[in-house]
Amino acid sequence: MLKSCLFENGSGIRLSGELSDLIALHGTVRKIISVVVDYELQATDASNLLVDFLEKIEQAYLGKELVEQYVVQRKACTHYGFGCSWMELLMINSLMRSLAEYAVLDELDDINIQLLEYLCRKTLSGIDKADVTGIHHYIGKRFVCLNIRHFIANFSYKDSDFKVGADRDSLKKVQQYLSVYFEESRPLR
Repeated sequence: MLKSCLFENGSGIRLSGELSDLIALHGTVRKIISVVVDYELQATDASNLLVDFLEKIEQAYLGKELVEQYVVQRKACTHYGFGCSWMELLMINSLMRSLAEYAVLDELDDINIQLLEYLCRKTLSGIDKADVTGIHHYIGKRFVCLNIRHFIANFSYKDSDFKVGADRDSLKKVQQYLSVYFEESRPLR
């Protein structure tokens, strides 16, 4: 099973798991990316975000990122992992949840999406609760999306814009950004 932990400075998450966990997650992300490809919108931020995440997963299971080896009941185990920002994980999870209804997914894919949601919640619980209360209610929710083609084409996210830690000002900036995609009363940028 995939697991996660928050980096000490609160700016990122380390995701890790056994090889089979990462390969299953890779398959789920590829199925979601197929929605973007089907709409011929590969040169969009939505596509870039998912492809970058897919590449991180690939690098991890090829052993080019984080590798942990340990022994459990006299059996050698290896976990492979990678790092990403918690904001990136939140956006990826919501994007995957939003595009999932347009993809052909199986139970394992649904579990992977739910697992990413759980890891996001669990990891953010390591940050002061008063600061993340406004962010927690966005976890696991779909983006407001009335026209999928328009949504993918106009989705805007660059992780470099959110090199945030766990400080109050950064979290407030994140909340304002998230409200654009989750609240119907606000127009898409």
